[in-house]
Amino acid sequence: MPTIITRDTDGNEVDVTEAVQVIYDAMHAYMGMASGSLDKEEWDAVLHLSEAAQFPDYANLKRLRELEERQEAERAERRAKYEKERSEAVERGRLAALRVIEEQARVVAEMRAAEPGLANYTDGSLWTLHLMRKNGTA
Repeated sequence: MPTIITRDTDGNEVDVTEAVQVIYDAMHAYMGMASGSLDKEEWDAVLHLSEAAQFPDYANLKRLRELEERQEAERAERRAKYEKERSEAVERGRLAALRVIEEQARVVAEMRAAEPGLANYTDGSLWTLHLMRKNGTA
């Protein structure tokens, strides 16, 4: 690993190699415990530091980041597919419900027209009577 030098506020050069290594090791341990917890900016910083400091795991980190990016893209694709399928299913259900409501209205109107004695019954009661007659239970 190369020596990492920075300047302090007085302009003096300061060797921060060990401090960078300690911070990098802590971050690396954190990544191992909380896989996938870094956002894009954090990953970019880790990869930049790893490459600049010539840490030996740079290639592995880069592959890991590429793998996580692919997995995130796949998750986004699955989420989009799920949302589309869900939306289509909701629409199919809505249309089926509308067909049932239209059928109920038609049947109730026909019953009222055919049997004037049913005029005071509610639509729900007439629909129930229709279903009972249809099933032979009325």
